[in-house]
Amino acid sequence: MVIGPNAFIAKNQALRENVFMMAVCIELRIPLFLIGKPGSSKSLAKAIVASSMQGKTSKHPLLRHFKQVHMFSYQCSQLSTSQSIHDVFQAALCFQTNQNTAEFV
Repeated sequence: MVIGPNAFIAKNQALRENVFMMAVCIELRIPLFLIGKPGSSKSLAKAIVASSMQGKTSKHPLLRHFKQVHMFSYQCSQLSTSQSIHDVFQAALCFQTNQNTAEFV
């Protein structure tokens, strides 16, 4: 996702921090729990990172040096259980077993 100069998106501190932390944690394979109030750019940051970090097929030359990303998301609510969060981690683990971790995360 390219955010051009004419896009009506506030490129605020929260968005920059979320994108930065996601990129770093993804590259280092560190699980990240992104928590915040509605409207704090969590979903937008995820969309930007997911569409931008496509490994060797990324549009931006700098991002071609990073691994291709596949996101596993879970939106918690008051009804969420520890088992449902664990299931998402297990799904990600199973997905990664068949991938080349040098190119894909």
